[in-house]
Amino acid sequence: MNTILITVASAAFCALSRVVLNLFDRNFFRKDDVDLLRGVLLNALNPLFFAIVNCLIFGCVDSSILTLLTKPGIILSGFGAQLAAYAASRCLGMMNIRNVMVTCKTSDFFIPLGVFLVTSQFHFNEYLFVSLTALSFVPIALTLVKEGRLYERASYLFIGSLLFQAMINSYFQLSDYARNWEDFSKMMVGILYWRASLMLLPVALRYVKKADRRSKPFSFQVFAQLFLRGSLAFLSQAAFFFSITRELSFITWPILNATPIASCFAAHYFLKERAGRPELHALCLFLLTFGTYFLYKGGYLW
Repeated sequence: MNTILITVASAAFCALSRVVLNLFDRNFFRKDDVDLLRGVLLNALNPLFFAIVNCLIFGCVDSSILTLLTKPGIILSGFGAQLAAYAASRCLGMMNIRNVMVTCKTSDFFIPLGVFLVTSQFHFNEYLFVSLTALSFVPIALTLVKEGRLYERASYLFIGSLLFQAMINSYFQLSDYARNWEDFSKMMVGILYWRASLMLLPVALRYVKKADRRSKPFSFQVFAQLFLRGSLAFLSQAAFFFSITRELSFITWPILNATPIASCFAAHYFLKERAGRPELHALCLFLLTFGTYFLYKGGYLW
């Protein structure tokens, strides 16, 4: 029972922290004077700092980290993660939370198919539940269509980056690099290193060219906020890793997948972005889908 409670608590923390991160990024990147590239770079550098500190605390800093840095899977996963982070930041700067969440859930239709292309593994029942979860957002999507703004150009980049990231992680079986906490910590250092490296080049080139821009320098307060965001991002990833690697991980998936709909309602209260009947309909469909999923997985025996 204690193991179940810890697993559920870990998944709940991951979901809630992701909601907070979504709200923070939406509030941060929607400002016209925000330097997008520098913001995205700091969102990669700060978690890298905490990943290194974590390795130092647990005494897992050794030469194997350097070996990981040369692994194609780690390199490509870092690039994929940063591409997805950049696309998400662009979307959050242009669209409200519910638009971005619909975009995110759209990728759920394609990710299992992409994984099948690189691994030849396909589980129809799992794909069915994933698709039904995504379809629960149809009421919100229909409302957005009526408003004439379901997707932006950045939306397609976001969907493609999520698909690319999932295919890379599956093809190179990155889960094999994270069989325990120490291995996970080293893997995160490698992935976050390449994430940050990907953003250093465009930021450096822009400063060399001294390109004019409307953005203003970040204040100490903004740096502090991004630093705290980095710590939360790392803890959220750690909670995600812990919750999905437990024996009863099927319990955690409904909690983790509740993040998008929870973000929509949180944006209503904290960012004054409208949420109403379509979000309630989506919530009901979501609960119905995962209630069925829970029973299918044997949750009634729990």
